[in-house]
Amino acid sequence: MTAAFVALSSLFFLPLSALPGQDAPAQTTLEEYARGVFSELDGAPASARLHFETALARDSHSFVLAKKAAALQEQTGDRPAASLLNRATALDPEHPETAELLERIQQKSQGRISR
Repeated sequence: MTAAFVALSSLFFLPLSALPGQDAPAQTTLEEYARGVFSELDGAPASARLHFETALARDSHSFVLAKKAAALQEQTGDRPAASLLNRATALDPEHPETAELLERIQQKSQGRISR
């Protein structure tokens, strides 16, 4: 089973849009995300995948949701879907979340961020 626990600081990487006309309200997306986490903890990757994909559909800008959904797609045997989703998230290195994650990785590798 893939670890489903999320460090509190990692929630920073799960921005949830609540602006009218953009993506689903944050509360709805967060509830779907939580269902995915609990499904994965219960050993139900297919159910977890469905919840993470639904959350991603509601917040299409979330890099973390995309990576989690792709991991579960691969785990449940759907490599084409996982490959497509991984490529989609890799296409835009200028995306704010991608740029921020790359900056944090670079800082961590230089020892500026403690574990």
